[in-house]
Amino acid sequence: MAEAINISWQAGALEVVLTVGGDGIVRLAGIHHVDQPKTARDSSALFEDASLPLTDIRLAGEGTDDTKSSKTLICGLVTERLQYQRHHETSDSKQQTLEVISRDDVSGITVTTTFIVYPGTPALRCFATLHNEGTKDVILCQVNSLVVGGLAHAQWQDHDLPSLGLDSIGVIELNQGHVGSHTAYSVVNRGNFSSGGMLPMGMLRRRDDKETWLWQIENNGSWRWEMGDFKEDIYVALGGPNAFNHSWKECLKPGDSFTTVPCALVRVQGGIDAAFAAMTEYRRHIRRKHKDNETLPIIFNDYMNCLMGDPTEEKVKALIQPALYCGAEYFVIDAGW
Repeated sequence: MAEAINISWQAGALEVVLTVGGDGIVRLAGIHHVDQPKTARDSSALFEDASLPLTDIRLAGEGTDDTKSSKTLICGLVTERLQYQRHHETSDSKQQTLEVISRDDVSGITVTTTFIVYPGTPALRCFATLHNEGTKDVILCQVNSLVVGGLAHAQWQDHDLPSLGLDSIGVIELNQGHVGSHTAYSVVNRGNFSSGGMLPMGMLRRRDDKETWLWQIENNGSWRWEMGDFKEDIYVALGGPNAFNHSWKECLKPGDSFTTVPCALVRVQGGIDAAFAAMTEYRRHIRRKHKDNETLPIIFNDYMNCLMGDPTEEKVKALIQPALYCGAEYFVIDAGW
């Protein structure tokens, strides 16, 4: 068994702590603000640590261990074979980056998990890139962008964890090797209307507003995030489409690569307003640069409160002069959807 390794990466106001256990697997041990006190994990009489591997992978023909159900996003068999290889940091005026590389010798898959922090933004951006370095095709069925454990000290504002089915039912105390139930609470979107039913976001916060986690999945297609129990603690897993929810698969031929959708994670010692302020700051930073965002021209749209998708030459001409009088610089003829 290899010697354990601790990796501490400080990027701006954030510190990301990774551990490489004796089994060679890289796990996310913590995300902290360097200028705020660290929140200790609630003690467990049965488990010293509830951290999980950085990402989780499922391949066709490779299932899940007996810890969790295949309907969840964690505990895939391939993930348990991913061995830490190396990591490296880069930094420039635009961003700080940490890349962590692991490999599965059985399938030949190499996974690079990338963390990015932008100057002045207390948010962590994450994604994973898989590369097939083997000699055979590999069929991906699921690849998470990020998995974070150790969240049991927080509670939903509108739902407590037991009401979502995330509660202790005594299975761990049976002393039969269980580390969690098969329960997971998930939010899923199907198709390219990424916010058609639910926003690709979630939040977990303490009722006293002393700590809040906020996350988003940055994808204009299918996605899933889930919350479940693991070693008397709570985890959150974020990702794009997968085989179970979306009938998604990706064939990686030897030499091919695949990169997951990005996700962003914010942790603040405060309530909802502080969390959304941090996420908004991050969003403004990653927004595509365009002169319109600087000049902010005044636009008149003839749909809302005017023509309601029924423009004619006569109606449009009657609106142009009043719009110009009000200071509009652009006139948009909008026929609706």
